[in-house]
Amino acid sequence: EQPAVDHSRRAVRLTGAALALRAHFKRTGAQGFLNMMIALLEKALELRPQPHPDRVSSLTELAIALSDRYNRSGSTHDLQKRICLLTEALELCPPGSPFRSDSLNNLACSLGDRYHRSGSMDDLHERVRLLTEALELDPPGSPARASTLSNLANALRDRYRRSGASEDLEEMMRLLTEALELRPMGDPHRANSLNNLGNAFSMRYSCSGSMDDLGMAVRLYAEARDLCPPGDPLHVCILNNLADNLSNRYDRLGSADNVEERIRMLTRALELCPPGNQLRASTLTNLASALSDRYNLSGSPEELRERIRWLTEALELHPIGNPHRASTQTTLANAISARYYRSGSVDDLEEMIRLYAEALRLRPLGNPDRAKSLNNLANAVGERYNRSGSPNDLEEMVRLYLEALELRPQGNPLRANSL
Repeated sequence: EQPAVDHSRRAVRLTGAALALRAHFKRTGAQGFLNMMIALLEKALELRPQPHPDRVSSLTELAIALSDRYNRSGSTHDLQKRICLLTEALELCPPGSPFRSDSLNNLACSLGDRYHRSGSMDDLHERVRLLTEALELDPPGSPARASTLSNLANALRDRYRRSGASEDLEEMMRLLTEALELRPMGDPHRANSLNNLGNAFSMRYSCSGSMDDLGMAVRLYAEARDLCPPGDPLHVCILNNLADNLSNRYDRLGSADNVEERIRMLTRALELCPPGNQLRASTLTNLASALSDRYNLSGSPEELRERIRWLTEALELHPIGNPHRASTQTTLANAISARYYRSGSVDDLEEMIRLYAEALRLRPLGNPDRAKSLNNLANAVGERYNRSGSPNDLEEMVRLYLEALELRPQGNPLRANSL
């Protein structure tokens, strides 16, 4: 019995040391702290075999740490291990367990990460099923209901993006509206709920074109920004979202003031994301997008150079394996395309094709953005054909367009882009 007690105490000490390292990691972003934390949590888990009463908490703590590393590296090994850990945790929390709702939420979020990487509809449907069960376990009055409402709404958002089913969009908005009602003024999570609901209105605006939806999104983001202190990582997310919707307003109204306000906002967000900050890459990408709008107004080569510089840095922060690499490559290729059409440089054309081709390789069959990547690469190869007259380029261009067309059947609103 004494060795079991010693093992239990050692597991507690290891977990405590790991949590201290997490605090250092959150503050500094240093990968070394994260790797040490994971090693300690793995040892703690070994000391808590089934049926140890704290095994579920050890499984969950290790899964959370692997999630942090996955967000940095995009390692599929970390993602798969995390899903295995959380699947075991859920099995150890049968119906009636007070921890079942948390385990359902955790596993669903991990499946969401795998879905965003693979595009697997099985993962998406399972995620919705798990969160629907979790919501049933968190009835009105449950302190966890608001977060479960938000998680289920996010899953429905992803399903809406694949299916275009309006009922998923409306249900998502209903869930997020309820979540916000559960977080009144003074609630520390209100800013997050405001941000989520702003995302929903922004998405509905993309479909409806309603200025009321766009105005509501901007209002919600602005309130969230005012409630969230600059030191909070959520503050940067909110600034990015608000800037995106100012971009939408610029697209509708054409006001240069919206472009300048957006650039100021994103420049401030970038200042809050020094090298090592997890949000730096997405902020760089958004700032580059804002500079693209200013370039379209001014035609200044300096704006284009700055845009390419920011996107090149963003791509370096999304190495091979990172789930955002393909989208960053595409955005950088778009910027280089703009420079190519200005300069006619063959080097720019070849670099554009290389980036589009790698992005396509990272979007296999089933990925929701594959058709877009096929179209991008086809356009670039077509431009090379216009210059070279190469039959190989012509054949490749046609093949790419035909595959994109197959992925956009009759009724798909983007089908015309592939015709």
